[in-house]
Amino acid sequence: MWTAWGRPAQRNGLAKIEEWQNARNRRQTLRKVPLLIEKNRKRARGERVRALVFNLLQLGDSTHEGPSLKMSYLRLAIAALGLALASGHASAFLIDSVGDSFGFRWSYSGGEYDLEGAGTITAAGFTTDRFTDTLTLQFSLTNNTVADRGVDARLTAFGFGIEPNATGVTFYDDPADGGMVSASLDNIPSLKTIELCVFGGRNCAGGANGGIFANGGSDIFSLRLIGATGAFTNGATIDLFGYKYQTDEGSYEFSCSTTSRNYQCGGGVVSVPEPGTLALVGIAVAGLGFVRRKLN
Repeated sequence: MWTAWGRPAQRNGLAKIEEWQNARNRRQTLRKVPLLIEKNRKRARGERVRALVFNLLQLGDSTHEGPSLKMSYLRLAIAALGLALASGHASAFLIDSVGDSFGFRWSYSGGEYDLEGAGTITAAGFTTDRFTDTLTLQFSLTNNTVADRGVDARLTAFGFGIEPNATGVTFYDDPADGGMVSASLDNIPSLKTIELCVFGGRNCAGGANGGIFANGGSDIFSLRLIGATGAFTNGATIDLFGYKYQTDEGSYEFSCSTTSRNYQCGGGVVSVPEPGTLALVGIAVAGLGFVRRKLN
């Protein structure tokens, strides 16, 4: 019998074509996921990876392409979880709105000194116009190293990596309070991954007798970062901190993961995953059982 859609056989044929197109689209999505993970590796945050895990498990549940493709989605979900676990140890701070604030600490054995300190970073403003974007960050740094004299263990340079890259930087501080005196788009000599450096001497390499002194010396300053138009539309990520100390024994340069929960520098200590990351472990385990039940 004829209908508005044609014969039943024709309707079945259209349904098969639609199912084939849906399967093709799912396969194309599957091929894109590893590229998406790799592309966003530096910028990944817990909530983004969590969404990716859920979406992959949902795709695996909805596909009708058999057990092998279901397991492929599960493997990718577990890979996304692995990315989250890695980012819980050494992932970047994402700053995407005014008022975002993060605390960090560092500790490094430098000769007879435990070179220690703490800091905060706060987003103070975003601007954009036809030619540039700007991001203003306020920093507070405290040198908690214990020394006979403050000058014996000075923090002379502090730096970090940033994505997207800045094309310029302006330093703001009260010159009367000592501490850091300027900034530049440069690295600390032995830390090539540092892209922006704040210093208390002549430059990032040191010189002079400035810096933040030991025994609780501190400094508060601001940096106005300049980027191309649209550079900071989605915020910016801080992905590594670097430090240079000048002591009466010599100079020490080291870097720290921005989100390291143990605050140790120089490697060798395992970080503690964040609570959100631990929740993802439960999601992946639940997803594994879910897909297994579907396969059976």
